[in-house]
Amino acid sequence: MTTPPIAHRQRHKHSGCHVLAIDLGSSSFKVAVVEQSGDLVTSVQGDVTTHMLPNGGAEQDPIKWWDDIKEAAKKAISESKLPPGNIVAVGCV
Repeated sequence: MTTPPIAHRQRHKHSGCHVLAIDLGSSSFKVAVVEQSGDLVTSVQGDVTTHMLPNGGAEQDPIKWWDDIKEAAKKAISESKLPPGNIVAVGCV
């Protein structure tokens, strides 16, 4: 099954325990609320900025990662319409 390329998706039926999953890559991140069964409830994506240095190096700002992921987590939980107590774990890859 192919997932449509959209910024965020949402399902409407929720019950039980859920996980907040965080995927931080080198060019983007995704924060998702996932049901115990593995079904996706909602997800939010964003970009990670890379600054190219004059000497050929590259840098990213970890404080910006953290701030953006915190905001995306708040948005994903809000969009899920779940009580925060239903989020029983946070996983990061």
